[in-house]
Amino acid sequence: MVPSSRPPQVPPRRRCKRPFRPSENHASACRYHPELWTGGESSKYVGFLRKSSEPEDQLVNSEHGQGLRRFWDCCGAETEDAPGCVFGPHEGF
Repeated sequence: MVPSSRPPQVPPRRRCKRPFRPSENHASACRYHPELWTGGESSKYVGFLRKSSEPEDQLVNSEHGQGLRRFWDCCGAETEDAPGCVFGPHEGF
């Protein structure tokens, strides 16, 4: 086996969960979400959008319907594997 000329990778990082080589770390090497993957009931999430108590303004007619909504608290992305919304250097645990 021929030894690699590249330095070994450091174990996965706290923010992006990806391994990296310290020599390749820089100010925008890590793409991550700075806030939590969270969620809440749709009625709470969109409730403030109601214009009145009239039936046409209620949750059942809202774009997102009823139930639980999950999202990144920092940017509102609604898929857990959405690309990070912030760039920065890799950080350890």
